[in-house]
Amino acid sequence: MERHDVIVLGAGLAGLSAARDLAAAGTDVVVLEARARAGGRVEQTSTPDGRLVQLGGEIVGTFHTAYRQLVGELGLTLVPTFVASSGETSWLLGRQIIIGDELPWMSDADRRKYERLEKQFSQLAATVDPDNPWAHPDAAQLDRLSVADWVRTVGGGPAVLRQLELSARALSVESIERTSLLADLRKESAAGAEGFYNYEAWENERVLEGSATVALTMAAQLGDRVRYSSPVSE
Repeated sequence: MERHDVIVLGAGLAGLSAARDLAAAGTDVVVLEARARAGGRVEQTSTPDGRLVQLGGEIVGTFHTAYRQLVGELGLTLVPTFVASSGETSWLLGRQIIIGDELPWMSDADRRKYERLEKQFSQLAATVDPDNPWAHPDAAQLDRLSVADWVRTVGGGPAVLRQLELSARALSVESIERTSLLADLRKESAAGAEGFYNYEAWENERVLEGSATVALTMAAQLGDRVRYSSPVSE
């Protein structure tokens, strides 16, 4: 029977990064991955002409300092994303395509309401310590309240709720009806408390060589310490 100092379950970014640090410190570590590949939620494929296409986890923000440091250590390159490009945003609502910035499908009144609520949200997020959100004096109350319920409490109408729900779906995260307000405040506080979701903060950088290359590079460095097709059961 093999014995190791540490067994890491999963060859996603977190598992590979942990194993990489442990191996660098001289620890006997092995990574067990159920899939036949490394990367977890980051994956990439190639087009017939050789271009890489990312299938998840492609974009990061400047405030993702640990990830950015890791990319640099691996000798990979961060470059600007679509936020540095000119042109207007395209919105797909049902079967309708609307082009324009600043929520062009909203009425002027709904847009003003959205901006007012976003300012309130930003101010509230600034009171939450992202490293210790439970230190907030109203932490328990904020956690019991969903984002949607908070929007209703402060006078947000259907258009504001719709926009935030659309954002949640676009990000493939939980509905705002089931998202803790404290959790969302903590997340946005870490990004600088600039609003509900600011593309310039969250999505302004990407790895030129491909986000999945971050995982693949770490896996290559770990070599046979990574064991693929190795599901773990209790």
